[in-house]
Formats: sequence, structure tokens, C-alpha cells
Amino acid sequence: MDCEEYGTGACKAPYVSWATKNCAKTCGFCDLNKQKAQCVYSDWMTVSECSVTCGRGYKTEVRSFAKVKDKTPGSKVCKENLERYTACDLQPYRQDPAMVSLFGHSVYHLGVLTVWFCLLAVSQAAYGE
Repeated sequence: MDCEEYGTGACKAPYVSWATKNCAKTCGFCDLNKQKAQCVYSDWMTVSECSVTCGRGYKTEVRSFAKVKDKTPGSKVCKENLERYTACDLQPYRQDPAMVSLFGHSVYHLGVLTVWFCLLAVSQAAYGE
């Protein structure tokens, strides 16, 4: 295992014994209290599509970090999250023209029908109809 590659993740089970001996010597990762160090974080990267096919859901974003000397420009304390969930809002992916003409206006403005069409579209996709 390379402590440069795994960072403080190497300081957890099952690697903690190895990392304490090796990473503390070479990188200082497992000895954060004794050594002054900070992290530089990458930009967030989306790694999943929206959790729903219509309506409001979430997507997962991740980022990485590099350990640097204390007070390096742009660095922060090494306790920032590496994963986050952000909201995504997908419109219903189908609008039935018969329902629009029947009611005389768009179903996008009729909350109950919008939810109904959303559920109908999801169930049809799930059962291949």
C-alpha cells in the first residue's frame, strides 16, 4: 500500500498498524496531531446521475485531496468532506397531449397531474409498457 495514494484512509482498519509505522515515517499521515499539515482539495466531480428519473432527487459528487505543508496557499484543515449529495430536479419526462387538450392547459402547472404523469411514466418504464 502506498500512503501517498491512500492518504489518511490508510490510517484506518485494517491498515492502521502498518500505516502508523510506515506512513508516519514517510508521509506523516497518521500523526496529524504532531505534524502541522493541511490539505488542498480538488474540484467536485459528479459520479452519479440523478437518483430519480423525474421529480426531485440527488446526485453524488466526490473530490480528492493532497497533503501539503502547513500554510501552503489554498490549503485547508484536513477534515473536509470528500463526498457530498446535491439536489437535482428533473421535470416529468412525458406530457400526454390528450390530457393537455382535455383540461385545456399544460399538466406542468397542475401539481397533482404532474405527479400522476411522473408515477405513470416511471411505472411504464419499470414494466416495459
